[in-house]
Amino acid sequence: MWNILKSIEGFDFVTYVWHITDHMIDWPHMNTQQIHALKPKDGKQYSVSGFGVSGLALTVSYGGTKVFYYRYRNEAGKQQRLKIGAFPAITLARAKSIALSHAANVSEGQDPLAEKKDEKTRQQQRPIKTVDDLWLHYLTTIGFRKKSIGDEQWLWNKYLQPHFGHLDV
Repeated sequence: MWNILKSIEGFDFVTYVWHITDHMIDWPHMNTQQIHALKPKDGKQYSVSGFGVSGLALTVSYGGTKVFYYRYRNEAGKQQRLKIGAFPAITLARAKSIALSHAANVSEGQDPLAEKKDEKTRQQQRPIKTVDDLWLHYLTTIGFRKKSIGDEQWLWNKYLQPHFGHLDV
């Protein structure tokens, strides 16, 4: 085959190899500046991949929020999508690192999404014995969603926890 290719007038081996490998390997096309430049498309959500890590994707919401996800198939063959975090709070380098870690776990037969759900269930089933435990349960189930949680945390730490945290429920 090489002799045939060499005999073609204007044949450039380097260009040929680049073209072939470009379609076979997921080249890391996207960088941080390009991610910043991504805009919502006609009010629709869309995903972008091509970060050099198989399974790593970035979803751009209709409002412009950008979130990294790791996509994989579990042992049953069902496609799963595990949230890594929002960009730019999670950098591209950090998202790649987390995705590679998840990929290693999946290759060992683990299911990161199922493990995350199991951990959340264990935390919710933890017994509430003191007011401190009740506060922790509130923070992990409801409080983290509230905009005023910083003020509530301050009030808890300054006034309530020293006097009531140790009391039994």
